[in-house]
Amino acid sequence: MFNKNITTNLISLTRLDKPTGTLLLLFPCLWGVGFASTNIWAHWREMLLFTLGAFIMRSAGCVINDILDRKFDSQVERTKNRPLASGTIALELALLVFSSLCILGFFILIQFSFNSILIGLLFFPLVLLYPLAKRYIAIPQIVLALVFNCGALIAWQEIAGGLDIKAFMLYLACFFWTMGYDTIYAHQDKIDDKKIGVKSAALYFADKTKLAVFIFYFLMVLLLLFIAILESRGWLFYINISLLAIDLFWQVRSVDLDNPADCMKKFKGNILVGVWVLVAMS
Repeated sequence: MFNKNITTNLISLTRLDKPTGTLLLLFPCLWGVGFASTNIWAHWREMLLFTLGAFIMRSAGCVINDILDRKFDSQVERTKNRPLASGTIALELALLVFSSLCILGFFILIQFSFNSILIGLLFFPLVLLYPLAKRYIAIPQIVLALVFNCGALIAWQEIAGGLDIKAFMLYLACFFWTMGYDTIYAHQDKIDDKKIGVKSAALYFADKTKLAVFIFYFLMVLLLLFIAILESRGWLFYINISLLAIDLFWQVRSVDLDNPADCMKKFKGNILVGVWVLVAMS
């Protein structure tokens, strides 16, 4: 039976009430637009499409994740009340929602050029594979980081009309950024994950997590600086990225990996990172 408050459950299923993940998916797209153009705000149409696409595809990713992980989620304190895990939404409805979101996402994608569409289609299977990765891969966040940042490549392709070394450097920078913040995020569930036998970066890196995240963030900043050098960015960009590096170092230094609330706080703090880079390139 469906819960009477179906709207609330659908919002929870698609995470529309938790926009952090959507923004973290969107920022690589916007960075791609900004780095590939001399005037980011001239590409308002593409930025609008990427914004809509981020909301749709992040929701789709959450739904398929909940479908495939519903039995695991019911055993994890943080996720046990999710609609599928708690049984307040039927599996059939969740599949319908996922299919509908994919159709909407495809409609957004086909507004772009042929090569951009190809990139999106090539990465789509990873959306389905990520929820399964935690069963077989020691660091499933690798799969998430690969798919979560494909928007950087799509944006670069769309704005510049092709991909070059800078596009792949940006993709790698975003990849390492995701590896950093999602490793911190994973520490929220490490006790339950260990009990039920699923894998995560938190369990893999364990007491070496801060070192690992520091390396991820260092590589991210280094790659952003390399792109800036190749593009001959102005000195304000370097000042902003230096301040960003200090903020990321503080994030790693201060996070309490045994405190789920602090892990979530630091995870959400990466919204500021996304905005900071946008400001730097504006």
